Amino acid sequence: MGCTNCGNGPKITCGERTEAACVFVEMTLLVWPDWSAFEDTCATAEDLFEELYEQVIVVTDEIDIKDISTDCLTIAPGVVLTVKNVIPAQIAKICELEARIAVLEAPCAVLATDISGCNLDISCLNTDPCNNPVVLTTMGALLQSLITKVCENEQL
Repeated sequence: MGCTNCGNGPKITCGERTEAACVFVEMTLLVWPDWSAFEDTCATAEDLFEELYEQVIVVTDEIDIKDISTDCLTIAPGVVLTVKNVIPAQIAKICELEARIAVLEAPCAVLATDISGCNLDISCLNTDPCNNPVVLTTMGALLQSLITKVCENEQL
């Protein structure tokens, strides 16, 4: 009777177990992998399995990202660090940075920067020369108010 369960492996249902020291594999691939030491006409199953397992180890080592730093990425707690999980976070970060770069490269974009939460004491700049209230919530409004104040003082 054949082996029906070998440890933690899959259930084998092919009947009696047959041992074979050297079984040649007949297979045709359109393109034989460059990393393979074999040609499609001369390989045993044992050789191919060994080579495939070695290649799986190489690939697994190359894509192992469990030790990389993700400090600047937004990854949900408990998410396993895999290529599939980290690449979307990297894409999101790249898109965020590209948007910021676009703002920085626009000559006047910084003037639209909101400064209302910066806790600056700008009480002396809150009125124009005619004592009309000035709302200073952007970098541009602040800069213009400073320019106006400097120009007022030069005229005195």
